Amino acid sequence: MEFLILFISILTLVAVFFVPEIRQFLGLDPNKKNISPLGKPKFESILKSFYDARDFSKFLGDNVGGIVFLDIQIDEDLFDGCISEADSHFTLFEECFEILEKGEKPSTFKCTGTSFHIDNTESSGDTYSTNYRGFYRLHGYFSVIGFSGPHQGLMSCNLKGARTYHA
Repeated sequence: MEFLILFISILTLVAVFFVPEIRQFLGLDPNKKNISPLGKPKFESILKSFYDARDFSKFLGDNVGGIVFLDIQIDEDLFDGCISEADSHFTLFEECFEILEKGEKPSTFKCTGTSFHIDNTESSGDTYSTNYRGFYRLHGYFSVIGFSGPHQGLMSCNLKGARTYHA
């Protein structure tokens, strides 16, 4: 009897690792963890450090020309820009080449990073950007129109809000 239970346990473990549907159902499929419900690459995170900003920029740089799902919150200490309903822009700094003074915010005088421009004019409420409790939030599907640079020490990324049915 113990042998049968051991055999079934081993068979179950083998099935979990070799049958993709079972892995996905259990949330163990590493290839699906960064995919939105509509099958698009997604990035969900709270950006609190230069490393987080670098990961976000790399994700967008890897998806130029495609549509991505973003659900990010940017700590106000890292954020430099303007969020509005139709047209937003901000810069995320990723590295400083000079030491910042105590209380000094990163700037282009001492740091490098990525400057983002977001056009939400045609998304019809499917995407939004807002300021809430010390964080700036960006949520929805976006087309990554371009990612280039560096230009005067900053990379440049253009995003356009996408309606959900276009995603």
